[in-house]
Amino acid sequence: MKKHSASTAPKLKPAWSWIPIKAPPPPPQQHLQSHNQPQTLFALQISPKLPPPRTRVKVLGLTSSVKRVAHMVFKRDHSTVAANGDSPTLLAEDSDPKKLRASSPPTVQIPPGSPAGSLSPKSDEDGGGSTSGAAAGSASMLPAFLQQHPIKLAEKFKDLDTKQRERFEDSQNEDSDFYINEDAHIVSRNRYANIHVWESTRVKLGIDAADNDYINASHIAVDSEHTGTKEYIATQGPKQDQARHLWLMALEQTAGPGVIVMLTKTVEMNREKCYPYFPRGKEESQLRFDRPEPGTVDPFNFELNLLEHIVDEEARIEVRKIEIKVLEGTHMAAPDATGYAKELGPGDTKIVWHLLFKGWPDWNVPEGGDSDALLKLIELANEKNEVPGSPLIVHCSAGVGRSGTFIALDHMLPEIAHGTYDSVEGETDPIFDLVDKLRVQRMYMVQSEPQFEYLYRIVREKMEERLGVAPENRFLAIPTVPSSSSRGVRTPSLRTLSRKPSLEPTLAK
Repeated sequence: MKKHSASTAPKLKPAWSWIPIKAPPPPPQQHLQSHNQPQTLFALQISPKLPPPRTRVKVLGLTSSVKRVAHMVFKRDHSTVAANGDSPTLLAEDSDPKKLRASSPPTVQIPPGSPAGSLSPKSDEDGGGSTSGAAAGSASMLPAFLQQHPIKLAEKFKDLDTKQRERFEDSQNEDSDFYINEDAHIVSRNRYANIHVWESTRVKLGIDAADNDYINASHIAVDSEHTGTKEYIATQGPKQDQARHLWLMALEQTAGPGVIVMLTKTVEMNREKCYPYFPRGKEESQLRFDRPEPGTVDPFNFELNLLEHIVDEEARIEVRKIEIKVLEGTHMAAPDATGYAKELGPGDTKIVWHLLFKGWPDWNVPEGGDSDALLKLIELANEKNEVPGSPLIVHCSAGVGRSGTFIALDHMLPEIAHGTYDSVEGETDPIFDLVDKLRVQRMYMVQSEPQFEYLYRIVREKMEERLGVAPENRFLAIPTVPSSSSRGVRTPSLRTLSRKPSLEPTLAK
């Protein structure tokens, strides 16, 4: 730091800041390039009693994958903080949050030729080293659809929204597959005002058909050359007066022990996302559901009994084994494994597994351990679904974002194991095609752009695991470090090209 005499030394402040200083004149023997504008350097003025400030990285407008890479680039080479290389010391991530921090942190710099979503590590000749070469080799092993630039993925997500708007234009045509019934007794059962179901794929309740057979749920079918057609039911988190409907649907639509996968907390950000429609523990181990009004059909009343309640630490979920017991009336259940459809009467029971996963925030994606736990959840859900052809019931709050992402992953993970994506060539993009097919069956499936990008990330990671690529050599693990001659280029701002649809609740019936 530049020293001052006692008469001119400024009084030290109990804070730090960047202060401009004049550049010293060059020696006569040196010949520097002339500039039209005067040069100004910056020095960091720090009180000797205070620890050096923690340098933070702030990257705005980027996707989660790009942010991770940008942070790795900065930690590996933070020479762009100061031109002379005298950057402040980086503190540990778990340092005291009350310590002084820079108000204007430096910008991470990544060459435009190496976008974070499709990094191309430098060769050994450019100083990239053997590790970068290994990363480049791993990238070359991946199909083209897994090496797309993040901006390209954003454009594709925008294309999905455009195709969905075209379906909405046909939603008032009763002969269309995308017809939406907006009658008052239908709309009142929707949790959100803009999340409807296509008439062609909606689930119809059987027991309440004489009054109102509507439930905000859609049949979803996904085809595979290796595993055949797999069926799901995507539905919203029920409201209080519709909790009974979800259990009736499980009774009618699932064969053998049914499986319900719940991907939301009941309350998030002080707002109800789903009514607690299931027995939660020993203190509340039984729930009863009666028809509030007999209507024109015979009453059908039943109760739920909690038989087991365990917490799976590896999958980070609450597993409940619930018994549906008929108290009054009769009803035809779904066929069992032998194809026999039993008529349930008083005293008859049916088992349903309820899997509650709380590690997935609304409109976003699970990260770190929660992401690994989600994959364990997918395995467990298929393990509990014993009868081939019986649909998994999957819901979050609206039944489109997290639910659609779960269904997409459940379909793609076996495809990776069978090598389906190994031979994908050219412009073919099976992830884009899958999401489009899901949206043909239920609107807004895979609702947000981060969820769309998350599918690419997981498929890429699993493909590299299958190909035997070491973790340190994987596609997103090796950032491209700017060369020593580079003065740095600002990280491009990847503006989200889509916007979150407003999810406005509807009034209960």
